Amino acid sequence: MAAAKQPTVRTASGDGRSVNYPFLTLEAAIEQARRLWASVGSNRVPIPAAGAAWGYAERSSGLRSTVSALKQYGLLQDIGEGAQRQVRLTDRALDIFLEAPESAKHKDALRAAVSSPKIYREVFDRFPAGLPAQDHAISSFLLRDRDFNRNAVARFIEGLRANIRFAGAPLPGSAPAPRTQRDETPGESSSAVAGFNQDVYTLGSEGRVLLQWPEKISQASYDELTDWIELQLKKIARVNGLKGRRIS
Repeated sequence: MAAAKQPTVRTASGDGRSVNYPFLTLEAAIEQARRLWASVGSNRVPIPAAGAAWGYAERSSGLRSTVSALKQYGLLQDIGEGAQRQVRLTDRALDIFLEAPESAKHKDALRAAVSSPKIYREVFDRFPAGLPAQDHAISSFLLRDRDFNRNAVARFIEGLRANIRFAGAPLPGSAPAPRTQRDETPGESSSAVAGFNQDVYTLGSEGRVLLQWPEKISQASYDELTDWIELQLKKIARVNGLKGRRIS
């Protein structure tokens, strides 16, 4: 059986370090999980047996990369080592293609799979309000903060966006990553979502404040927002035992 062509998001040669991320998009990885399920169910199998289900030879790079991709998404787990090494599908994989598409289990499993690869989590932590509509900010983060291979950035972002579209639901919230001097400076802003503006203020080592608002806002809404912000500041002062300051 010939291996089907799969959309990939692997790295290319070039400067910058090689960052480990899935060889396959999530959609392609799930299709491979389905093939394994059709062949062996949820049983433990040696790597060559999994390769046979996917049409890969035992020593092919495609087999190694497919196993790695499914593991990164949490669809496959390792059992044993060396010659005794086996793999089997995880409960997450079964939740994705056995549960009804509208079920909470199916949707939760998809979201968890999208955010499982380490580098994906780092991107989501960097943009907790959602990925920017344009690729520039993501590219800058990958190249400057993660020393990403520059020849792989465009394909990486394309694959990540494809995964998010495929998941079809908001990703689980995650705490913002600690800030450094190479990250945003106080007052630096970026457009987190199309139609919205975003501003970030870093409070030293204590963390940061993230504010997002519509690009177009009426006077009445502005006045309401001012009152709401003042109320939040009063709450923060009260909870932390601080002396409040009135907005002028």
